[in-house]
Amino acid sequence: MRPTHHVGRWAIVAAVCSLVAAVDVHAAEEGDPVADRLAKLPPLIDRQVFFGDPEISGAQLSPDGKWISFRKPYREVMNIWVKGVDEPFEAARAITADSQRPVGGHFWTEDSRYVLYSQDKGGDEDYHVYAVDPGAEAEEATGVPAARDLTPIDGIRALIYAVPEATPTKIIVGINDRDAALHDVYRLDIDSGERQLLIENDTNVAEWITDLEGTVRLAYRQRPDGDYETLVVEDGELGRVLYDCGPDDTCTPARFHKDGERAYFVSNKDVDLARLLLVDVASGEAVVIESDPEGEVDISGTWFSDVTEELAATIYVGDRVRIYPRTDALAAELEWLRGELPDGELGYGSGTEDEALAVVSVSSDVNPGSVYLYSRAEQTLEKLYDFRPELPNDQLANMRPIRYEARDGREIPGYLVVPKGVEAVGLPTVILPHGGPWGRDAWGYNSLAQFLANRGYAVMLPNFRGSAGFGKRFLNEGNGEWGTGVMQHDITDGVQYLVEAGIADPEQVAIMGGSYGGYATLAGVTFTPRLYAAGVSIVGPSNIITLLDSIPPYWGPVKEMFMRRGPQTPGSPVAVLPCREHRGAVADHPGRQRPESEAGRVRPDRRRAAGTGPPGAVPVGAGRGAWVRRPREPAGHVRRHRTVSRPPSGRALPAGHGARGRREAPLASGRHRHRGDAGGGGRSHRSRARRIGTRTGDADLRDDHRDGWTVDGRRHGRLPIRGDPRGRRGLAHRDDCRHPGGSGHRRGPAAQGGPFAAATRHRAGARNDHLELRRRPDQWHGRGAGRRCHGHRP
Repeated sequence: MRPTHHVGRWAIVAAVCSLVAAVDVHAAEEGDPVADRLAKLPPLIDRQVFFGDPEISGAQLSPDGKWISFRKPYREVMNIWVKGVDEPFEAARAITADSQRPVGGHFWTEDSRYVLYSQDKGGDEDYHVYAVDPGAEAEEATGVPAARDLTPIDGIRALIYAVPEATPTKIIVGINDRDAALHDVYRLDIDSGERQLLIENDTNVAEWITDLEGTVRLAYRQRPDGDYETLVVEDGELGRVLYDCGPDDTCTPARFHKDGERAYFVSNKDVDLARLLLVDVASGEAVVIESDPEGEVDISGTWFSDVTEELAATIYVGDRVRIYPRTDALAAELEWLRGELPDGELGYGSGTEDEALAVVSVSSDVNPGSVYLYSRAEQTLEKLYDFRPELPNDQLANMRPIRYEARDGREIPGYLVVPKGVEAVGLPTVILPHGGPWGRDAWGYNSLAQFLANRGYAVMLPNFRGSAGFGKRFLNEGNGEWGTGVMQHDITDGVQYLVEAGIADPEQVAIMGGSYGGYATLAGVTFTPRLYAAGVSIVGPSNIITLLDSIPPYWGPVKEMFMRRGPQTPGSPVAVLPCREHRGAVADHPGRQRPESEAGRVRPDRRRAAGTGPPGAVPVGAGRGAWVRRPREPAGHVRRHRTVSRPPSGRALPAGHGARGRREAPLASGRHRHRGDAGGGGRSHRSRARRIGTRTGDADLRDDHRDGWTVDGRRHGRLPIRGDPRGRRGLAHRDDCRHPGGSGHRRGPAAQGGPFAAATRHRAGARNDHLELRRRPDQWHGRGAGRRCHGHRP
């Protein structure tokens, strides 16, 4: 799914805080069980600590081992800094000075001369590749060296396919200047900026794969019949089909073997769980390297040695991350690291060319991550930084895996976070369905879950059907099942599980999420309104036609498959939620502008003279289909009706406290400060298209989401890199809008129209508990809907 870009962090926090708006509705009366429970919670943690910029993040070692680059605020916006490997962080100097948008992912060239990164302008998602020389003189105006745009073409989006070791000053890129829907392949000289056309893409190729020398050898695409195929490239021309699979299968190339004659693939063709294969390019013979030893999940990632180019380890994400070293040396190293570091998930960041030094991190459910410099020769660890040093880890709540049975008997995995210090009985609860929907939640630090738990809420993160990583069958069972199908039923059944287990108070359950999680939120409060006391939809599309219309040209196959998966359905594509039918407030992300095209798509029987939905209602968000009562009081006022039951009870900072001195619940104020559009450039969607090369456990991938919304706690930076950018290392993973294998974009909703047009009409005289959000229609502002898929590198 394509959640709206320009998702500022504080706008997201504003939406989250709507769940804790009714702080003072429960007086701390003597003997009040709510007051007693809240009194047992740890001290209240300011939301700035959860959602503010990290002090330092994204450490990268230069290949020669002389420099460490990292991200840190410069003039209040996240930028790239460098320091000598032996220098303190206080001696670091900034090398970028973007004052509008945070700079996301970056990496060093193979000769350690340049730092490469990508950036768009004003959120247009036309990403260009930039190079900066850390040793160059700083410009007086900016205080940093000048960055050169290596792809200075208006209206294009550049992708990086490979940064070969053999040609450190030349990289392989894709540029869609000739055809917006297709990327031609170029060799780009970093020193001069000259481009050499290698392949003109007129055959609908979605991705090009190079060998370790930087020669384009394979092409991956989707056929008109929906099947996927990888073709051999010879002398710049497409040749025979090397490997193919059906539309509901996974069969994606990962990287070349060091011998140049074989290529690694991730495939679940003819099996349920995706496994690692080695395919001979000449003969097409495929050999199984490994599948999950425990037979539970798809393969999630790989590590390769920089020195030998051999496969060093495979990674699987079950309840926790499982790493399987393939060498005795790595097995011994991991054992030593686990003995020296706190308990948690280990991860390797960048490393030097000779592997003498490496950035190692450890993170857990209560620790967003600590980062160390590891010397293999001396077998020492030097702590570089804590990701969020101000976070009191001992006051955070633990996350534990859960399993529950859906109504059709299917076992659904998920995670539960219970507030620290209280018994898991009768708690107000928030359900957090993940985005994608072809992603998944995993064990680890989750800032939203911890924020809510600190406010007194239990939090459940369900991996409903359609989630990636649990096998082909589990994924495909979500096909066409949005809104009223098993994907939503699995979430509903999770609520019932918590209620029957006595964990959740049935009168105090809320649902919230971003992207598909926002869609599930709208579906939940529409089709099961009695189940939820409140809902927060964060960039959740309610109009599939609008979603399809916003897809960029180079994402064409995704649109075609969305269209093919759902029948043409008459009726309005726009959702209108009857405001008096629901027990709770339905709050959408405030920083959005409703497209004018949406007004004409409201069903005639729901349309009013002003085109604004039900009587006394105002639109919320851009085509999101969420409506709240028209205000009769000044905008910014949030109050609770005195009705039968009450909304989820938690706690919040008093007025005048919290980040930047604002109230804990600024959702209705309509005044949100987008500092450099924090987080706008990153991508909320986590399609997990085969996490080959993902450095699992890297603390800087866990919570550094000023660059984007992270569903599973891992950051998705904005560097549009496809495949294995260094042409040889297992460092990169794709976010190319596919599930782990590429067919995720077949899995659209069964109906093209808005999923909520069938919402029941409100009953006369119904008394339902809800928060009333008061806001003038003209106060909804911001950008329109949509995200665009791109590859990226940690």
